[in-house]
Formats: sequence, C-alpha cells, structure tokens
Amino acid sequence: MADLGSSHAVGGAILAGGSSTRMGTHKAFIQIDGSTMIERCAGALSDAGVSPIVAVGGPAEKLMALGIRIAPDMWPGEGPLGGVITALESTSTEIVVILSCDLLQPAGKAISETIRAVDNHDLAVPLCDGEPQWLHSAWRRRTLDAITSEFGRGARSIRSAVSDLTVNYFDGHDPDDYRDADYPSDLP
Repeated sequence: MADLGSSHAVGGAILAGGSSTRMGTHKAFIQIDGSTMIERCAGALSDAGVSPIVAVGGPAEKLMALGIRIAPDMWPGEGPLGGVITALESTSTEIVVILSCDLLQPAGKAISETIRAVDNHDLAVPLCDGEPQWLHSAWRRRTLDAITSEFGRGARSIRSAVSDLTVNYFDGHDPDDYRDADYPSDLP
C-alpha cells in the first residue's frame, strides 16, 4: 500500500518518549498477547507497507534490543509536537505516518486508510468519536518548516501548530483501531 509511486515513499515513526506517569511503567514495553506495544505498532506499520520505521524517544538500548531503529527526541519533555518534528527530521520519505506507542489494537488497514486520506492535503487525521487522533496521522514532509516555526513561537499542541496547514479530518474505519492506553485499567 505504501508505494504511492516512486516519489511518494511512506515512512513511519512511533512516538515512544512520553513519561508514562499515569501508566506507572513505560508503555512501549507493556506486553499484550506476547508482544510489546511498540512491536505491535511496528508490525501494523509493516503490514501497511510502511518503511522505514523509527521510534522517536524512549530508552534507546531497550528499543535497539527489539530491533527498532531509534531517533532521539530533539525536544524531550516538550510533548508530542516535538516528537512529530523529530520524526519528520529523521525520515526522508515524502509521507510519514505518526503513531503513539500505546495503541491497543494498531491495524495495518487503519494505517493504509490514513495514508490514502492524505491525498493532496498536508496531513490526514482520523476522527474517533468526533475527536482528532493526532497520534495516528500521516504527514507530508513539506509541513516541517511550518510546524517547526510554530514550535519556535511556543506552540506545543499539535492542533495549534497546524492551523495554517490543509488537514483532512476523516471518519476512521473502526474506533478500536485508534484507542490508546493511558492507565493500567485501559489495558486488556
């Protein structure tokens, strides 16, 4: 799916640098059905034909032990917008799929749907119960200068950093594909 033509390669980035204070342990390494959450995200990206895949932030040694390429977060502790910027800086593909590491049921079909939704927009963001799923989105590299500029002006929320970009908000296929785990009670 990710081959949108020779000049349209699609890469992926899994944001793994959060502090996980509500969960009490690093979310990326929580086991579900015999695989860590980050491995499940990487597998879903691979199922969608996304390559290369990089993890932004998180414990480098543990990620490398899983065979996951890492990109140190350029702005640790500054929220997911810094992670998105790091992801776009760390990949050379025209489109980059951004996932959080704590998705409960990441699915290749949902990622493929998000990639298709970029179309001629700057980015595509699925809606789940009417709410944008910023950390299950697809971004064009051309957005990097604009969001980096907004970050430099103090923006830390993704929503505020994309106000001048063309965003395709679309209804996601299955809400379960976008759900994440913030607390231990969210885990299966």
